[in-house]
Amino acid sequence: MLDQSPIDDALARYPVGRLLRYWPASHGIENTNYFVRTTDGEFVLTLMERQPFAGDAYFTILDTLAHAGLPVAAPIADRLGNLSTQIQGRAAILQHRLPGSHVALPTEIQLQALGRLIARLHIESAGISSRIPAHPRDLAWMKMACESLTSRMRYSSARLMEESLLTVSTLLAREDVALLPAGVVHGDIFRDNVLFQEDALCGIIDFHQAAHGTWLFDLAVAANDWCCDVTGQLNRGKTLALLKGYHTQRPLNRQEIWFFSPFRLYAALTFWLARQEVYLQVQQGLPVRSKNPRDMEAIILMLRRGFDYFDERLFETSRI
Repeated sequence: MLDQSPIDDALARYPVGRLLRYWPASHGIENTNYFVRTTDGEFVLTLMERQPFAGDAYFTILDTLAHAGLPVAAPIADRLGNLSTQIQGRAAILQHRLPGSHVALPTEIQLQALGRLIARLHIESAGISSRIPAHPRDLAWMKMACESLTSRMRYSSARLMEESLLTVSTLLAREDVALLPAGVVHGDIFRDNVLFQEDALCGIIDFHQAAHGTWLFDLAVAANDWCCDVTGQLNRGKTLALLKGYHTQRPLNRQEIWFFSPFRLYAALTFWLARQEVYLQVQQGLPVRSKNPRDMEAIILMLRRGFDYFDERLFETSRI
């Protein structure tokens, strides 16, 4: 945890008043976050432990979405106009703290709001998508990660991972999948990255995995976290609320509806691999934070038993 002195020094570079109090944020895996209260309000100070997937275009994404009116906190410029600073050799950014809190058990009304926001994120960022780097966790990365991990896992999990990778490889090799609508994706729309005040969606945070990818990936990530129980079982009512909310803003085409469940496998495998890598580091005693990889393994086990398919006619009355 940082002492007050480096935080004081960092805040002095910004026109945000005098530091009154700071405390570590409990959420955040890849970066270190502090809530900061000054005489001018409340802010979030993020120490970027890893380079964002989009590199310098990370700032372009945040600025574009904030200017479009989405509940996104763009980085605050310091007195010299810089959007980032240095704290003890690490890059850091300062943002306004958004209102709201995370929800543990989302309602269908909240999921409709989430779907609408994801669609707006995709639409409003379309103009900059050609400048955004591709998502680095591609098929090549998945193959390398799987190769590295399976020899250090129990046999049943290693076999499940290898079989899932084969299915995802076949999926991503399809020409019709390559033609699915694409652009900027958030890439990490888990419950701890979205803020609500009752049914009102007040903020979406942590764009460090934002990159260029297939838009369906965002919906798959969200469904896996927001619409599944602890056993990995999908709640169809909640999932339909999410998809219909999205559909009201950007209509899903037939191929997107068809490939939604296979993309859930793709998304779950991506996060299973990423979390398993970190989990093994934790077992070795390294001081890193992690989420339980078994949550994604449970979802994959359910998906390997059979995909859920949604009739496209369910979306015919979803536009407003």
